[in-house]
Amino acid sequence: MSTATWVYPSELLWHFRKHGHKLSLQTVQEYEASALDTIQVGVRFTFDDLARGVKRGGYYDAATNRLTIMTDDELFILSHYPPDRGERYVRDRPSSTYR
Repeated sequence: MSTATWVYPSELLWHFRKHGHKLSLQTVQEYEASALDTIQVGVRFTFDDLARGVKRGGYYDAATNRLTIMTDDELFILSHYPPDRGERYVRDRPSSTYR
C-alpha cells in the first residue's frame, strides 16, 4: 500500500489545530506521523458516513486510543483523533465492521 496523505495541507493543519492537543502532539509533523503510525498498527474497519452518504475506512489503535479516518480507497487521511468513548465509539459507527 502506498503512503496515505491528506488531500490538502490546509486540511492537515486544520485537523492538527482541532485534535493535536488531545493527542499531546506539539507539531503538525508529529500529528501526521501519529496518523500514519495508527494506520500501521491499528485495526482496520469500515463504516458508513451517513452525513456524506459514503463508506469510510478507518484504523483504530486501542492501546493508544488513536483513530485515523480515511477515504474508502485509503489514499487520503480525513481525520485523526482520540475518540471520547474509545472502542465503543468505533464499534458504534453506522455499519462498523470493527469487532
